[in-house]
Formats: sequence, C-alpha cells, structure tokens
Amino acid sequence: MRQKILQLFILIVVGSILTTILTWPFLANLTSFYSDIGDYPQNGYTLWYNQFSLVTGRILNPSEYFNSFQFYPWPYSLAYSELLLIPSLIFSPIYWISQELPFSLNFYVFLSFVLSFISSFYCLNYFTKNERVPYLASKFAAFLGSLVYTFNPLTLAHFPNHLQFMSKYFLLPLLLYGYLFFKKPETKNALFFFLFFTLNALTSFNLMFFSNFALAIYLIFFFFLNLYKRNYIYFLNILKKSLLFIIFIPLLAYFYLPYFNFVQKEKATFDLQLLWLYSATLKDWVSPLPNNFLYKNLLPTNRTEKIPGWGYADVSEEHTLFINIVPLVLAILGLVFLSRSKDRLLLSVSLLTLMVSVVLSFGPHLGNIKLPFYYLMHWLPIFKGTRVPSRFQFIFYIPFSILVSFGFLIIYKAKRRFLIPIFISLTVLLIVENLNHFKFDSTSKVLREKQFIEHNFSFLNGKSTLHFPFGYLGEEASYLTFGTVTQEKMINGYSSYMPPDWFEFMDPFKKSLEEDDLKKLKIIGIQYIIIHKDLLSKQQAQNLSQNQTTLKKGTIFDKSGIQIISLDNFDFDFKLCSIEEDLDFILERFSSFSANYYKLNIESKSDCYLTNTLQNRYLSQVVYDEGTAKTARIRMPIIVAPFEKISVDEIKRNLKIGD
Repeated sequence: MRQKILQLFILIVVGSILTTILTWPFLANLTSFYSDIGDYPQNGYTLWYNQFSLVTGRILNPSEYFNSFQFYPWPYSLAYSELLLIPSLIFSPIYWISQELPFSLNFYVFLSFVLSFISSFYCLNYFTKNERVPYLASKFAAFLGSLVYTFNPLTLAHFPNHLQFMSKYFLLPLLLYGYLFFKKPETKNALFFFLFFTLNALTSFNLMFFSNFALAIYLIFFFFLNLYKRNYIYFLNILKKSLLFIIFIPLLAYFYLPYFNFVQKEKATFDLQLLWLYSATLKDWVSPLPNNFLYKNLLPTNRTEKIPGWGYADVSEEHTLFINIVPLVLAILGLVFLSRSKDRLLLSVSLLTLMVSVVLSFGPHLGNIKLPFYYLMHWLPIFKGTRVPSRFQFIFYIPFSILVSFGFLIIYKAKRRFLIPIFISLTVLLIVENLNHFKFDSTSKVLREKQFIEHNFSFLNGKSTLHFPFGYLGEEASYLTFGTVTQEKMINGYSSYMPPDWFEFMDPFKKSLEEDDLKKLKIIGIQYIIIHKDLLSKQQAQNLSQNQTTLKKGTIFDKSGIQIISLDNFDFDFKLCSIEEDLDFILERFSSFSANYYKLNIESKSDCYLTNTLQNRYLSQVVYDEGTAKTARIRMPIIVAPFEKISVDEIKRNLKIGD
C-alpha cells in the first residue's frame, strides 16, 4: 500500500513537471490569463454556470437547468455545447475557495493534463507489466506511452481553448475496460467499463462520441471472433453482465434526455457544407504546430483557409495531425513486438482502431472518393452532430500510445544493459519534439473591472438583458464573462451551435437600436439593454447618437463607457395574440428533388404579437391536408409581429407532419 501511494505521489509530481515544461509559461500566468474572445471564456462560463447551478440547486430541475443564462429566451441553451459536468465538479471547489474565475479555470486545465498523464500511465502499465519484463522496464514503457498520449501535437493544438479535449482522463480507462469486458465479460470488467463510460460521457460529449466507435470496433471484433469459435456462452455472458449498465442509466438519462429532446425538437445539426474545412487531408498528417520549436521550419504549417461568406480563418488547430517522429518509430517497433507476442488480440484490435480512426478523420471525401464517413452520415443521424472529423485522431492516440509503450520494450530487450540511458534519451526527445512557443499574456478587460461591475450593476442579478453591439461571434464571449459577475440572463451568447432564427432576430442589433426593436425586446421579456460604448464602430456610434432622444427615456446609467437602458421605462402599446383566434395555419405540399414535402404557412390576422419563448417555442397544432387532419409539430420563431406571414417546412427542419 505504501509503495502504491509513493508511486501515485511520484506520478503527480512528474505529471506536474511535464505539464509545466510543455505548456510553459501557462503556470506563470495561472492567476492572470483569461481571454475575452472565443472558446476559452465560453468554457469558463459553462463551468461557472454549472457551479452556480450546484450552489443554488438549479441543477436539480432539468428544465430550468438546461435553460441556461445565455441565448435567453431560446430553450435548451445549455445543450448547444458541451455539458462539462465532471470538469465542473473539479472546478467548483477551486472556484468556491478562490472566487477567481481565471485562476480556477486555468488551474483545472493544468490539472487535467496531470490527471490524463496519471490515468494513462496506470492503463498502459496494465499491458506492459504482463510482458514478463522487469518492474522498472514495465514502468518506463508505460511512462513513455502516457507522455505521448497526454502531450501530443493534436492536444497541444487545442490547448487551452478546447477544454473538453484536455479532459481526456477517463478515455483510456474506458477503452481499457471496454477491451477487457468484450474480451472476457466478467462482473469486475463490466462494472468498471460502465462506470468509465458514464464518467467519460459526463465529461465530454465529443469524447463520448469518438470513443463509441472504438468500442464498436471492440464489440464487432470479439462478436465475430466468438461466433467463429462457436463460443455461444460468450454472448449469454455479455447479455447478463450488460444488465449492470442499469445502475448507471438514471444518471445518464438525467443529463442526456434534455440533449435528445433538444435535438428532436430543434432538429439541430451543424452546417455540413463546411465539413470539408474540418476534415483531415494527407498534408495534415505531416503538419506540426505553427509554434513548434523543432518542426515549424521543416514542415508546412500554414492552414489559413478561405471560408465562403466568412473570409480567411486560421484552422490550424483542426489540422495539426503530425504525430512526431520519435513516437512513430516507437509505434512501428511496438507493432513488431506485438506481432511476436502469443496474444494477437491486442495487436488486432489496436490496428483496427488505428485504421478506422485514420479513415474517419478524412471526413466524407478524399478528393473525389467517397469514404465511410459519407455513408455513416446517411445511415446514422448522430454523425450529423459532429462537424470536425479530424478530431477522430484523439481515438487514434489510444492504440498509438499502447504501441509506443511496447516499442520501448523491444528496445529494452535488445539493449538491456542501457535501460536507464535509453529511457532518459527517449524522454528528452519526446519532450523536445513537443516544445512550443505559447503566449498567455491576454487578460480579461471585463474581469479587470469586476469590482466596478459588482458595485454598479448588482441590480442585473437574475434580470434578462441584451448587450449591444451584437457583433463578431467570438466577441460575444466577452458578454458571457460579464454575466459571470452579474448573474444575468442574456439574449447574447456564444456556442458551437446557435439557432438559425437567433441570428435573424439579432441581425438588426448589428447596426443600431430602433424603437420597434426595443418594443420586440420588451415583449419577449428582455428588461435591460447594456451598451458598451468602447466596442461601438464609428457607424454604430453615429446611429446611436441619432436615436439618443428615444434611448434617453430609458437610460438609468451612463458613465465609464457603459450606458444601461431599462425597457420598463418605455410604455409601449401592444397586445398579445391568441393562437386559436389570431393565427391561420394553411398546409400545402410541394415537390423538390423528386420528393414531396410539407410547407405550413402561418399568418397573423390581428394587430397583436405572438411570443414563443423557452419551451413554448415548440407548438403542436392540428392542420388539414385536403380534409384529413394531421398533427403539425412546429418550431416557432421567438416572436411573430402583427399581420406577419411566416412559413415553416420540412426542408428547413422547423416542421414535422404526422398523422
């Protein structure tokens, strides 16, 4: 027991040292680094919202919990991106003690590397210790494999912005016990497999999605292997032990049913027209990080792409698939080692997982060739829930790190006398290959003004707001940081998925604040408008100055570059509609691409507004198709103006017609 505790302590220390070296100067900026743009503050907001929900008990009411404080009053807004529940459970006590969002988020990211290193070491050591090699050689082999698994170009390309991919500490344990369970379905293997499946699912949806395909490979492989051997008792054991999954279903259902409801009702998918942008190319597999010290001048790294309608964007983080030279050599040696082993199962499963993850990373096409991803998109709807096929490389690194560990063992067997010098040399080479130039000098302008915001805007707590201007999506994340201080519900938001009609509603707020737009905001429940004058363009500032006569009526705060308008001060004259009395629903069919589709025309007959906020957005209405009654399930816009005519149809996925 003492030896195990000592080993864990050493792993914590070594993991911390490696993380410090390979992410430097992240540790030096642990208390200050925090961006106001992009995915990093969005992840910080999610962790903050989850800890807030734990403290207030909001998490105990799923319908309330999943209607988070951004994109208000659109429903299921928490389901627009990663839940990050397990990361939030680690983050929360750090935040409760420090009360500092930057430190808490940064410390979690640092800790996630250490946890991934430790968990992968134990998993890889499970394989290496069974190869009849000395204790030290087994540990060294697992160490090198865990170093490659935890610190590799793909992971460091996503660091620190994509927190979910730093949180891969349950991924290798899941695949280890998945392998053991499908190989030999025993109670212990089943319990740990389903436990890590649940923990991984509650850590990251992306990692759950990708890992399921590795598990599918294990299942298919052992299914046909035992079918070939006519080992029919195997299938009975699999079924019996799978019943243990019932223990974990309530927890998974509690957090994932709202996701399924969201997808079903919202018909949410990513823009698959841009799938090509996030699919791997052959060039990506020799593309290191642009900031890598060793390889940046030796191999191509420029991944700026022209995106139609967007302009040029740097997408290098999704195309850095270089696996480094030393790990590649070790992995090849590992293949040789396993090919000589009596147990070929691990070799077979590892090779299958490697090949499948590589093929899927290329997305639906490689040139003019249709790849398996193309057909899976049409056969399995869940494939439309991922927009970045290149991330399948995260699964690639699981068998790859196993091969790296065995590659060291074959070197050890050839050069036993030089065990420690070889180990030290390989460790140094692996570290040198992953040395990159990182900058963490960004600080949050919002959090620098935290005391000012707390002192002046405490009345925003629990209120619904709009932050103006509405601009580039990455900049919307700064408003989320503002919300962590005020605890407001805002119509603004930043996430991987955003409702199409949210963009339509927000579009007028790119330019100005017209009186009719203020009226619509008040009708849907928005109470305050917060104008950030330092973010205004010259044209926006000019437009607002022309409307100041109107805006002054509601202005309750105007200093230090912030103007706050209370919509309660506007006595707008409006009435609300009744669906039964004020709306007409006319169903018609139309043909497109040799198929028939339904289209529903909705017309407001009165001088009234119809609001469809939160779950009321999803309307079930009886309509008639040539005299036959049918049920229309409609995803309504948040607001319908007087005498407005709108249409929904099955092609745009905001209509579903049933009998």
